[in-house]
Amino acid sequence: MSEFLRKYWFVCLIAIAMIAMLVYFVMDMNKDNVSGKQTDGKDVVASTSLGDYTSDEMFDDYQGFNQSLLYYMYQDAVVNQSVEATPEMKEEAKAQAKTLETNMKSDSTGQTEYRLMQQLAGFGFEGDDAIENYCMTSLKLQKLERDYIEKNKDKYFKNVANSPKEISIITINVDSVDTPSEEQKTKMENVDKALEDGTFADAATAFSEDTATAGLAGYYGYYDESSSSFDESIKTALKGLKKGEMTEWIGVTDPQTGAAVQYRVYVNETDFETIYNSENEATGKSALNALLSANPGLEVSTVRDAAEKLGDIKFEDEEVQKQVESYIKEQTGGSEDEK
Repeated sequence: MSEFLRKYWFVCLIAIAMIAMLVYFVMDMNKDNVSGKQTDGKDVVASTSLGDYTSDEMFDDYQGFNQSLLYYMYQDAVVNQSVEATPEMKEEAKAQAKTLETNMKSDSTGQTEYRLMQQLAGFGFEGDDAIENYCMTSLKLQKLERDYIEKNKDKYFKNVANSPKEISIITINVDSVDTPSEEQKTKMENVDKALEDGTFADAATAFSEDTATAGLAGYYGYYDESSSSFDESIKTALKGLKKGEMTEWIGVTDPQTGAAVQYRVYVNETDFETIYNSENEATGKSALNALLSANPGLEVSTVRDAAEKLGDIKFEDEEVQKQVESYIKEQTGGSEDEK
């Protein structure tokens, strides 16, 4: 389970990134500012092994979007002027960028790199530091969101649903969930005995065959019922479990690969605020994303609050200002209590 989820984290991150940080270059004046290189007389905004991505291509790609993309351009400016990067944020941005670059380059076809650089150029992130600058802006936005939520947690925390939990797992690979081998049965019995005699963490460390979580004493992190990555049998087994409780063995067979696994799952925590403030960074981020999903308009309210603190923001174009303000009003409902 955990290996499958972690395998596709990069795809999920990029999907979120594309939604959260789209930037729209309005009219030809923006095209003129993106690059000194040209192809067929057109400015190049990104260049990869698959070819050049020109300003005209970028403009055409994003022309179908309007109001929301203008807003995200505005959001990017507000975020970067509102939050000063700390040394820790700089280190994290570098680490995230390195991971993205590694995943990008692991695609031998070059398609991932090409599309990613296209998207980043469309956001206004270009050059050798494009990925790192993008990661830094994302971290700054998270900082703004957490600060804003802290001031309004009584309002937003109550909306979180889908039974969030912080969980740990023990994994035993089997030939079949119904007919495991004698050796596999013995492994499961050893786990059961270890659970009777000691803690879940000790049993996971000693016996779990998922290397990613076994090294963390079985710790998996954030879970809620909205995740499509968890088998329904796991969701059913976890439903209603309280802190400190655990499931019996849950057999899961991957419908695509046929791989069979037996799991035992332990509930570390069910209080959302405690999970949200977890010392585990990945768990905290997952909880933040759950909070944003549960509260439509929360992210936009965060940016609006930050913009108000910056003072009077001037727009060079009245139409752009109208589009941005209209988007903010639409996303937040235009109510004063959202501020």
